[in-house]
Amino acid sequence: GFVIFNVVSNTERSRDIQKLEKSIAVLPFENMSVDEEYSHMGDAITDEIILELQKIKEFDRVLSRTSTMQYKDNRPTIPEIAEKLGVNYIIEGSIQRHKEDVSIRVQVIRAIHEDHVWGDEYDGKWEDIFSIQDEIALKVADELKAVLSPEEIRKIEKNPTENLEAYNLYLKGRYFWNKRTVEGFQMGIKYFDQAIEEDPVYSLAYAGIADCNNLLGWHDLLPSKEVYPKAKAAAEKALMMDKTLSEAHASLAYV
Repeated sequence: GFVIFNVVSNTERSRDIQKLEKSIAVLPFENMSVDEEYSHMGDAITDEIILELQKIKEFDRVLSRTSTMQYKDNRPTIPEIAEKLGVNYIIEGSIQRHKEDVSIRVQVIRAIHEDHVWGDEYDGKWEDIFSIQDEIALKVADELKAVLSPEEIRKIEKNPTENLEAYNLYLKGRYFWNKRTVEGFQMGIKYFDQAIEEDPVYSLAYAGIADCNNLLGWHDLLPSKEVYPKAKAAAEKALMMDKTLSEAHASLAYV
């Protein structure tokens, strides 16, 4: 009797997932790293997972990081968060990095009943970070019954750079960009420039420079006539390297 009930309940659960709107919020990942050098890791992995999930068309909505950062240090219940954000699924987790070792914990929760849909732990080397992020995105898609096209899989599995030092610098740039201050944007540009020095064809780093300059002008932190041309030039440079890069198209639309 137990086996039959279990099969039926799993089938019903699968049907429920198929019927629910695939709206997702990724809550800020907890940073378990001890070293100050890796203080940006929680925010960085949150951003990266959001960007991976946003490549999947069958997901109705994947909220941006700005919508979920309010829960970095203040966590109501999962149903309360989901109701406020208007989503059906919550993703949360943690990351810990020590030198070349990295450990990531992630889980997907169906909000209405706080039903645990899927969770896993990934322990590996930092050089495996791209494949770990890819696997998380693909597994979330599978668990939420999203069918991916070959093109979507290609986009998810495409590494943004083969230079891990450039990637480290890029993540630091995004960390400071997210602070939304003059100093943060200027530090962001500094790290994006350093990432480009490591990898001159790193299109996302050029998009990062465009984003920093755009927001410096948008928030009237610096004269728009000074920063918007820089933003446009950086976005166009990014698109020269990757014409499909959505981040660069978004940056160019600001100008």
